[in-house]
Amino acid sequence: MPTNQKGFEIPKPVLPVRQPEASNYTISRQGRPLHESPRATLRRQEASLPSPSLIKFPFTFSSQHANRPPSKSFWDSGSTVTMSTNEETNTCVPSATVSMRDVVQGSCETGSANGGAPARVQSVTVSTRDALQAQLSAAVQAAGAASVKIVNDLNDDEIPVLNPKTFKYLESDYIYGSGVARSEDGFMEACECNSRCTASHCSCQDDSEILEDDGTSKTFAYDDNGLFTFSETLTSYVIECNKNCRCDLRCRSRVAQRPRAFPVEIFRTERCGWGVRSTVALPRGSVLGVYTGELLSRETAKKFSVHRASYIADLDFMVTGSQSGYSVDAYNCGNWTRFINHSCDPVCSLYSVIWDSVPSMHQPKLAFVAKVYIPAGRELTIDYCPQARKGKGRAKRKMPDTPDCMCGAESCRGFIYLG
Repeated sequence: MPTNQKGFEIPKPVLPVRQPEASNYTISRQGRPLHESPRATLRRQEASLPSPSLIKFPFTFSSQHANRPPSKSFWDSGSTVTMSTNEETNTCVPSATVSMRDVVQGSCETGSANGGAPARVQSVTVSTRDALQAQLSAAVQAAGAASVKIVNDLNDDEIPVLNPKTFKYLESDYIYGSGVARSEDGFMEACECNSRCTASHCSCQDDSEILEDDGTSKTFAYDDNGLFTFSETLTSYVIECNKNCRCDLRCRSRVAQRPRAFPVEIFRTERCGWGVRSTVALPRGSVLGVYTGELLSRETAKKFSVHRASYIADLDFMVTGSQSGYSVDAYNCGNWTRFINHSCDPVCSLYSVIWDSVPSMHQPKLAFVAKVYIPAGRELTIDYCPQARKGKGRAKRKMPDTPDCMCGAESCRGFIYLG
């Protein structure tokens, strides 16, 4: 029988000469159920099998192991079982043969075998990528955002470098670290605009410095299509309307906070580890998303190792004097933007935007924006240190402990400035 390591199999109508009496086992699992893979969906449809929708727990399966529980080797080998189902009792799908390696992740609790002793099943695993993918899909769906998928067509690496058991996906929010004060909603400016906000009358823009071409009238950071305008008068934060305002998400002053509308792929690149690309074309000025993670004081962030520091972004470029700055640590929590690679000739840039805190707190979001037209499938990149020395050609002198740059751009500096 052919084995599909990622989902349901197409059973052949060939049975052993002697088939032992089947035994029923019940397995339960804590956590979210796993989705059927696209390849398994295609093969199941070709075989006219019923849709599994979701593999639900607990479920009952029928094993050809007569009156004894299957051994651990049975599970580890990817052997198959035939599932039984009842939607009312939350059991699995009928007439579908499933690879047990693809069913459950981690330890399983088992019920009794034919009412006898508990089945001695210790662990069953699915691919780590499928488990992480399930977590990402659930998080982005809860946030109302488009899909995030993990793709690797180059090698056998299951997932990017992170701990899938402890990593928390945050589409657009921060987790506030110990000792970090959070802005109270009641202190945020709220406009009373009755319909569409206009920059000259919206009270949220009182502290904004963005001006029209005439240099006198205020304007928003975005045009009528929601595209970032790259105004030369922007020298501080972009201030968007917030949840205390009377306007809704269609407001021209609410763009970075909208749920992401384009799907992205976290994919294995040829030279630079894991990267990110969009599956659709992105016009210049498209706001892509914000960098998320744990919000820490700058002093705390400085204590981490060099490896962890590579996932930390500083927010204190507007801080002056004795004010405390902040950093965002995406090592243990964050979103797809933590996988965006460096390029000396990037297609994206960053700007600071505020909508859920007051400007004086200096806790903005770092928003990614397409600085050029980006075709579908092209890797999304930024310059990790845009203030670094400019000029074409590779730099002649490398600073100590500075990683080599592998971006391949004509203007490549030869190594990556991280500070």
